[in-house]
Amino acid sequence: MKENAMSFHKPTRRELAFHEAGHAYVYAAITQRGEPQELGLGEDATGAHGWCRRNTLLYTEITLERVGEDVLPWIRWQAAAEIAIAMAGSVAEFRRRHGQFNGLLIIVQNLELFLKPGAFDVDGDFERVRRSMDYISPPDPLATLRRLVGVTDEIVDRNWRAILLLGRRLLERGVMGEDELIDWFDGRPAKPWKEPLTMD
Repeated sequence: MKENAMSFHKPTRRELAFHEAGHAYVYAAITQRGEPQELGLGEDATGAHGWCRRNTLLYTEITLERVGEDVLPWIRWQAAAEIAIAMAGSVAEFRRRHGQFNGLLIIVQNLELFLKPGAFDVDGDFERVRRSMDYISPPDPLATLRRLVGVTDEIVDRNWRAILLLGRRLLERGVMGEDELIDWFDGRPAKPWKEPLTMD
């Protein structure tokens, strides 16, 4: 990985709060289903960590060869949505840490690694990105990933003030459950993403 903040910086609890808030708002904006089920921050021997519990959109047990042409666009949308939601945490975290341009530049410089098995934690956001890309196999994976990162950045930008507010609340609370998140998003709904979201 390139020697930059992506590879040598362990996120702080504060940075992770904005990371999880980014996931939450992009999930709500893309799916238009409302809020995730839980946001949380924790700490163990390895340092701070966070989570955003939500419904998984892409069910990879569906075998692409067995589905009809009418179903493929829906599956491709699911894969694109999973990638955008997974990238949203880092887009928000890096924007908060480095500014919008520099934060996005760090991510874009490392995109090729997202396509390599084993480059990241098997349970992490970037591995989710790689699995979604691998599953759907777009003709030009790197170009597709660049475009979806751009979409993610635009959604984060549209919801940036609300992401900052949610990140601060999560930092105070530590964990936000479903009822609290319902109240939060009722008062500060995500600005929906209605433009096409495909892997093409």
